Amino acid sequence: MIRNYLAIAWRTLKRQPGYAALNILGLTVGIASALFILLYLAEETRFDTHHEKADRIVRVSAEITEPDDHFYWSTTQVPLAPTLKAEFPEVEEYVRFIPNGRTRLQRGEQYFFDEKVFVTDSTVFNVFSFDLLLGEAATALKEPNSIALCKSLADRIFGGANPIGEFLKHPPGGSTK
Repeated sequence: MIRNYLAIAWRTLKRQPGYAALNILGLTVGIASALFILLYLAEETRFDTHHEKADRIVRVSAEITEPDDHFYWSTTQVPLAPTLKAEFPEVEEYVRFIPNGRTRLQRGEQYFFDEKVFVTDSTVFNVFSFDLLLGEAATALKEPNSIALCKSLADRIFGGANPIGEFLKHPPGGSTK
C-alpha cells in the first residue's frame, strides 16, 4: 500500500513539478514554523520555573523609541525599583542586578578575576530560591559588604575550604571593563 502511495507521489512529481514543489515548500514552511513556535513557547514557559515564587517574578524592561530605531532594553534606571514598590502595593519585593564587569578580588596577596559579577540588593534570596551549599538564605547578604559566591569561584579562591567568615578585598581599580 505504501508502495502505491510512493508511486502516485512520484508520478505527480514528474507530471506537475511546479505544483509538487509548491506543495513541498508549503509543507516545509508550515512544519518549520510550527517547530519554531513550539521551541519559543517551551523556552518562555520554563524560564525561571525552578524558583518557588516563579509565578510572581516579573522582569521589568524598557521600551525605547528613537527617531531612527525602536528596541527593548533589559536595563532600567536604578531608582525605578524602590519607586515601583512605594507606589504600587502589588509589588511585594524587588531585586536589582547591576553588572560589575570584569572584577578583581583579592585574598591575601593573590588576585582573582571574574567576568560575571553582579551587585544586587540584599533581597535577592527573598525573591529567588537558590540552593545554597553553605550558609542560610535568610541571613545571606544582609550584612554590608557581604558577598555570595558560586561554587566554582569559591573553590578557586578558597580551595575547597569553608568561605563563610573569610574576607575578600575589592581593591581600588578592582573593576575593569
